Amino acid sequence: MSKQSLAIVHELLNPLDNIHLSVEMLNTVSRNSEAQVYLDVIERSTSRIYNALNAYLFPSRPEQLLSDENSMHQLLNEVLAIADDRITRKQIVISKEYSAPDNKIVLNKPAVKIALLNIIMSAIDAMTPAEGELKLQTELMNGKYVLRIKGNGPGTIVHALATAFYILRSN
Repeated sequence: MSKQSLAIVHELLNPLDNIHLSVEMLNTVSRNSEAQVYLDVIERSTSRIYNALNAYLFPSRPEQLLSDENSMHQLLNEVLAIADDRITRKQIVISKEYSAPDNKIVLNKPAVKIALLNIIMSAIDAMTPAEGELKLQTELMNGKYVLRIKGNGPGTIVHALATAFYILRSN
């Protein structure tokens, strides 16, 4: 990692800490429930940025990242929880068609979580408010785990998560 990269990360962490402290202070003095919704969004968003910067500063070894089996259903639910602010704000209908049983797969959870979040956020952004529908499907097909993310927004996006993972989004 270059010195310039480290300097940039540290320059980002300082204002991020200030934002976090300011939100904490506002939480102690604000009794406004509408303001609280936005403070929660700011807090969750700054936490995501902080975690991403820390992951960049302190990367795990590849063998650590791929050592545990992970529930794809749990991972998808975690991603939906992170995206909940945007889902709620745009009034998107979410449907989950998860296969039974929940197959566990070995993957780089932080990287796949970020990739799935980016795909879901892109899909939500492409949808018309109050008309959007996002469907998450999982299934085991011919010995391979298949994840489909379908949205009714315009466009076609193909994302490659890793060599073994492809997600196609059409419509």
